[in-house]
Amino acid sequence: MENQNLTDARPCAKCAGSGKCRDLQSEKCFYCHGTGNFPGLDVQAIIDGVFSKGGGKMTFRKSKPPVDQLTALGKRIYYVWRLARFHGGADVCLPMGATMDSHADPFIKELDTIADKVAKMVFGSDMAAAYRWGGLLGRVQESDKPAGLPQAAYQGGIVHDGNKPIEEMLELH
Repeated sequence: MENQNLTDARPCAKCAGSGKCRDLQSEKCFYCHGTGNFPGLDVQAIIDGVFSKGGGKMTFRKSKPPVDQLTALGKRIYYVWRLARFHGGADVCLPMGATMDSHADPFIKELDTIADKVAKMVFGSDMAAAYRWGGLLGRVQESDKPAGLPQAAYQGGIVHDGNKPIEEMLELH
């Protein structure tokens, strides 16, 4: 699978390509909508979705991209946008909604790579959430954190930048 083309469809990670719900074989798979697979990646469409074009230049969207969350592309755009904000420090609340929406996508590793690159480019770091949560997991001491990370990476720092979509508010609790 490592050498598989990004534009080739891949089997759904939940139903393994059967198109049927694991527990209820009479029902179609909720994640792939019964198709048994996910379409290949359109990296340019994902990038275009997480950035907006204003004044002739591309800027990272402050608010949630206006996407159809029922399509694979819509879920992928939202996932990359949300994970970039998480890793970059704009919103270090655990990205539960984005993760639940996309966990069956067989391209999740590639989406994570895109999100990390976007975070590093936009926020200057892809490690803010790792440092913020690393202390709770006993992996990082506050004194071990390098200087220059976004404020959210440090104890007592902001949790999000105020641009949190209403549907993500449960992530605050």
